[in-house]
Amino acid sequence: MPDFELIPQKISKETWITLGRCSAQHSQITTTPIAPSFRRKLTKDLLAKGVYAETALEGGSVTEFEVKQLIEKKAGLSKSRAGSLQEAKNILTAYDEIAQVRDDISAQSATGETIAITPEIIQYFNHSILNRLPLDANVKPGVYRNGPASKGEYEAPDAAEISELMARLCKYLNSNIFEKVSTDPIINGLIKATIAHLYITWISPFSAGNGHTARLAEFTIMGQAGVATPALNLLNTGYYSSEEQYRQLLKEAFDPQKTDSAYDFLSYAAKVFLGETEKVIETIQEYQLEVTWSAYLHELFKDKSSRPWHRRRQLIWDISNTGKPVSKKKLTEISGIIGAMYANKTDKTLSRDIMALKEMGIIKKVQGGYIARKDVCQGIKD
Repeated sequence: MPDFELIPQKISKETWITLGRCSAQHSQITTTPIAPSFRRKLTKDLLAKGVYAETALEGGSVTEFEVKQLIEKKAGLSKSRAGSLQEAKNILTAYDEIAQVRDDISAQSATGETIAITPEIIQYFNHSILNRLPLDANVKPGVYRNGPASKGEYEAPDAAEISELMARLCKYLNSNIFEKVSTDPIINGLIKATIAHLYITWISPFSAGNGHTARLAEFTIMGQAGVATPALNLLNTGYYSSEEQYRQLLKEAFDPQKTDSAYDFLSYAAKVFLGETEKVIETIQEYQLEVTWSAYLHELFKDKSSRPWHRRRQLIWDISNTGKPVSKKKLTEISGIIGAMYANKTDKTLSRDIMALKEMGIIKKVQGGYIARKDVCQGIKD
C-alpha cells in the first residue's frame, strides 16, 4: 500500500467526469420536489438496503425485511435471531449517533465545523459495531490488536505500527489537501471517504470489525461533506451488489507492486455511487409520474360526474394500479369496486367504456391486454 498521499494528476479524466456526475445527480436527488411522506419512505427503504448490504458484506444473515422491522421498531422478531440482529442494531445505532453528533456540532458552529476523524473516533466506531456481539476472547472492541491481523487476502502492517499509522492517517484526513483537489464538497467527500475506507481496511487496526469500521468512517465523511442522509448508504449497497469486484479491487489496492491501484478503487467507488444515485433518481421519477398521472386523471374527469364516467374513471385508475396489461375478460375482475360496478352490465357497456377511454388517449391495447397510457405525462412531446 502506498504512503498517505493523493496526487490529483493521477486521477483519470474518466474518474473526474464520473465524480462530477455524482455531484450533479446528488444535487438532483436533494432538490427534486417530493412529498414528505414519500421522502420518509425513500429514506427508510434506502437505509434498510444499506444496512442489509453492510451486514451481508461481513457474512451476516440478517434479511432486508428484518432490518426494516428494526428501523420501524416493530415487535415480532424472533428471539432466536437476536444474535444476528444485534449486528444490524449496532450499525443503526452508530448511524444515529453520528448523525446526532454531526447535527449538534453544526448547530453550535458558525464556521461549518464537522466531526474530526481521530484515532479515538475510529476506535469508538469499532466499539459501537462490536458491542454485545459474540466475540473471540482475544477481541476487545475499540482496542487495537496486539497480534497479526486475521487471515485475509493481503498482508496488514505489524501491530507495533498501528498507533503511528492511524495517527498519520487521521492527520492526513483532517488536512486541507482534499479542499485543494476540488472546490465541490461532494467530490471532496467521495475522494476523502474512499481514501479513509482503503487505508483503514489496509491497516486493519482491530482484531475484528475492520470492514465495518472502514465503511462507517466512509459514511461519516460523506455525511459531513454534505451528502444527503438517504444517499449515505448508497456505497454500501453498491459494494454488495458488485461484491466480487469490490473484493478484487481492495486486494489490488493493497498490492505493493501496484502503486497506483488505489486510484482504480476510487474510480470504482465513484461509478458505484453514480449507479446507485441513478437508481434513486429512477425511483423518484416513478413517484413523480404517479403523482402527475393522478393529477391528470383528476383534470380529465373533473367535469364528468355521471355514473358511466364515474365507472370509467375507476376502470382507468384500477388499470393504472396493476402495472401490467389486463385482458378484456379480466377487466371487470380487476378490483372489487369494478366488479360491483359491472355486475349488472353487458359486454357492450365495457366496450363503450374502453372506447371512451381510448378517445381520451389514456388507454391502449398491447399484447396481453390493455394498459394505462401514463406516457402522455412524460416529458415534452409534439
